[in-house]
Amino acid sequence: LLVPAAAQPARSIGDYRNWALVRGGNAERGRAIFHAPDRVACAACHSVDGSNSKAGPDLIAVGDALPRRDLITAILEPNAAIAVGYGTTIVETKSGVSHIGVIKRADAGGLALMGPDGTLVTVAAAELKAQRPSPLSLMPEGLQAALTLPEFADLVDYLASLRQPANALTAHR
Repeated sequence: LLVPAAAQPARSIGDYRNWALVRGGNAERGRAIFHAPDRVACAACHSVDGSNSKAGPDLIAVGDALPRRDLITAILEPNAAIAVGYGTTIVETKSGVSHIGVIKRADAGGLALMGPDGTLVTVAAAELKAQRPSPLSLMPEGLQAALTLPEFADLVDYLASLRQPANALTAHR
């Protein structure tokens, strides 16, 4: 029986890391956690179908790209290593409006920035006052706090299961 995270004692990042490294989880339960909008809301920013249609990297084959330890670190420490092309950018317009997000398109006409809520904002080059990178990931820190230790391991197992079909067969053997 899983106890809601709110009823759990406060856990350190090390607690989550150690639990997920030593214990396996259930990928199906992890899939439900990933896609649940009222939990950690991973699916709000990450696609898993190759469409690359959201603010965060598409995770279609993240299990091939990252070993379990690195998956755990990516969740627990989102600012430690930001995927190429997914750095957060802060844009200010001449009218004084600021936007934060990931650049999805940039050309002579302006840029399109996808915010953490999935909204695509287009800023014309003529309206652009300032643009600067942020050292912080768009992915917030502390997402694991909404999960129990077993739920965190479930989420890690789901991400580890996301593989290209040929590699999934090889890994299964």
